[in-house]
Amino acid sequence: MTQVPFTKEEAEILKLVAEAENARLDGESKKLDQALRQVEIRRETAKAIEAEHDATIRGLNRIQKEHEHAIASVQDYFHHEYLFDDPINAKSVYSCLTTLSAWDRIKADCPMNITFKSPGGSVIDGMHLFDQLTAYSLRGGGKHEVTITVRGYACSMAGILLQAADVRRIGPEAYLMIHEVSSFAQGKIGEMKDEVQFLEHMSKRVANLFVQRAREVKGEDAITYEKFTGDEGWKRRDWWLDSQQALSYGFADEIG
Repeated sequence: MTQVPFTKEEAEILKLVAEAENARLDGESKKLDQALRQVEIRRETAKAIEAEHDATIRGLNRIQKEHEHAIASVQDYFHHEYLFDDPINAKSVYSCLTTLSAWDRIKADCPMNITFKSPGGSVIDGMHLFDQLTAYSLRGGGKHEVTITVRGYACSMAGILLQAADVRRIGPEAYLMIHEVSSFAQGKIGEMKDEVQFLEHMSKRVANLFVQRAREVKGEDAITYEKFTGDEGWKRRDWWLDSQQALSYGFADEIG
C-alpha cells in the first residue's frame, strides 16, 4: 500500500503536535524534579530538626548531670559531715560506722565532723562507735581530726561519745545530759545481781572517761572521780549541763 506523503501543512501540524507533547513531557519532568527536590528538602530539613533536637537533648542531659554533680558535691557526705540525730542502737551505729569507714578509705587523713542530737541509747553499741572514733582520731593515734558538735542535746551515751573526739564542740543553747549506766534488768535475783554488778563496773569506766578528758584540759582543777560520781555529779539523777557548764567542767572544748 502506497503511503501518501503529508502535505506541508500536515507536516507542520504534526511538528507542532510533537513539540507540544515534548513540551508537556518536559513540563511534567520538571514538575517531577521539583517535587523530588521538595521531598529532598523536607527530608534534609527533618534531619536538621532531628539533629537539633538531639543536640538540645544532649545539652539538657549535660546540664542535668552538671546540676546533679553540683548538688552532690555540696552534700554533707562529700564534706565529711555526718548528722547523728537518732537514738544510739545497732542500726544507727552501723550507719555511722559505714560512712566513717568509706571516708577513711577514700582519704586516709580527712577531717571527720559528726553532729549529735541524740537522746542516747545502747551502751554496748555506743562503745563500739566510741572505740572506732578513738581509733580514727588524732588522740587515739589515727590520722583523722575528729570533731563532734552537739546540737540540741547529747544525752547519756551520746554525751559519752562526745568524749571520743579530738575537738568537742557544743552549741551555745545545747545541753549535755549525763547519768549512771541504766538497764531494764529482769529475771531471777541472781541474774539481776549479776546485771547490777556489770552495770556498776561499766559506770566506773564511763565516769573515768569523763574525768580523764576533763583532766586533759583542766589539769589539777578538773573534777575528781569522787565528785563526778557523788552528789555534785551524776549520783542517782540525770545531770543536765548547759554549754557553759559543760565547758567549765571540761566535758567540752569549745562553744560554737
